[in-house]
Amino acid sequence: MQFNRIVVGIDFSANSLAASRWVAHHFAPDADVVLVHVVAPPDVLSLPRRYTPRTLDELRVFRPQEQGGLRGLGTLLGASRTSTETLSGDPAEVLGWVAADVGADLICVGSGPHRHGSARFGATTPHRLIARTEVPVLVTPRVPHGAPSRILVPFDDRSSGRRVLQAAARLAAAYEAALDALYVIETDTRPPASRKSEERNLQSFVRAQRRAAGVVDELQLPTGRTASFVQPGDAGEQTVSHARRSDSSLIVMGTGERTSALRGDKHARHVGSTTRFVIWAAPCPVLAVPPAVVTTTERVRPALGLGSAKEQLRHDDSLAQV
Repeated sequence: MQFNRIVVGIDFSANSLAASRWVAHHFAPDADVVLVHVVAPPDVLSLPRRYTPRTLDELRVFRPQEQGGLRGLGTLLGASRTSTETLSGDPAEVLGWVAADVGADLICVGSGPHRHGSARFGATTPHRLIARTEVPVLVTPRVPHGAPSRILVPFDDRSSGRRVLQAAARLAAAYEAALDALYVIETDTRPPASRKSEERNLQSFVRAQRRAAGVVDELQLPTGRTASFVQPGDAGEQTVSHARRSDSSLIVMGTGERTSALRGDKHARHVGSTTRFVIWAAPCPVLAVPPAVVTTTERVRPALGLGSAKEQLRHDDSLAQV
């Protein structure tokens, strides 16, 4: 995964300014940068609900103060590599459209304060952006010091999960960073119905540990820089908890199933609840990789619960080859 051109959303908050400096100097120091500041349209009611511009000229607005601020920031990031745009519209829609128009490899946005309900219903700009674009999105609630030094990647048994893991491994190699691969077994909150069920759960957990270790060994990263972890519980909560415990500086994950359109917006696709939660609660930047980058034709399968005997037998069979 290479980043040659990056679109960075700037709202002049401290978070977005810090994110722009970090992504330009540490995350992708050789990439061209397009700084985009989005303002509300002068007359919101006069625009069609899903207006699609044909050129950037149709979105440009004249805001001398903001444009001067963007140019000043561009000078700090490197005038020869940076261009600026002040555009009108919905931030998520505009950033996605600009990324497609300029052929960007990445969109970077800062995330603001948490709002009640936003983790599940996609109320924030980063969530809406991920739903609308097929370009990887880097969400930065806060930025680390320097390039990523420890990368966390949650993965599952689907080929898309393995490909996200491989993409994270390439980033770890480029940054000479440690890589934590986290495999979460979604659990049934009820206690095992019998001792036999408890033993089966333990056996499945051990097999999952072996499988995760085998997958990580296939990445062929330097010895001592990779580790595999298996945790029971909710995938989103375990990902955030591990990131906090290990002081991760970057989380790389897929966006989940994207086949169904969101209600009321045929241009936006569904984003998995785990991805939405991690982006909302993560203590470090999160790189969300869409299916267009991590290609898969698999249908989403429900996570297998340790407390379900029938599903656990299927899970045991899939792990028995390890």
